[in-house]
Amino acid sequence: MVLLAFRQKNSTDDLSTMNLIKSALFASMLALFAGCETPQPSATASAPIGNFDTLIVPGQRIGPVAMGKSVAEIVSQLGKPDYNQQTTRYAGEVTYTYTRYGIWFCWNDQGLQPVVETGLRGINVDSNRWATAEGIRVGNSIQDVIQAYGKPDHLFGATIDKPECTLWYNSGINFRAKNRNSPIYEISVVPAGEFGGHGETPQD
Repeated sequence: MVLLAFRQKNSTDDLSTMNLIKSALFASMLALFAGCETPQPSATASAPIGNFDTLIVPGQRIGPVAMGKSVAEIVSQLGKPDYNQQTTRYAGEVTYTYTRYGIWFCWNDQGLQPVVETGLRGINVDSNRWATAEGIRVGNSIQDVIQAYGKPDHLFGATIDKPECTLWYNSGINFRAKNRNSPIYEISVVPAGEFGGHGETPQD
């Protein structure tokens, strides 16, 4: 009887030990799978990185990129551009493109401290992270733009032959869409005034 009781006790102890081992293994597997879980994208992953706003100001700037502003200062805020292209149309003109922010601009490679050009090439964006004070951004409709800014000072395109259209405002901003029924795909800030005060039209 004593031997039987001893065997029963050992069997119970062995069973308890096995249960403990199984529990530990199960917990380890859960921890392992949790560690291998696919990372979820951050809710702020598309937000600009750096100490600058995302405001579009007609005739002046888009975020940290302002007309006449030092290119070196902009690079210190946005980092190195994703693309650096020297144009052939205008001598000494360079285009910096930041695809990660959806913004690009031209500057003249001359002088001791080159600055963003102040012509009709302007400052351009194709990302909806940037918005005007009225809340207009890439992706809005043409009707949204007209409701916010009124009838454009000039309208280019929107015809059968040239369906792509540009809504030009003398306040220093223009909006582009593939056709009259398409959303805005690009916004540009240019100098204020009739065609930026340069006397040239966007077709030039």
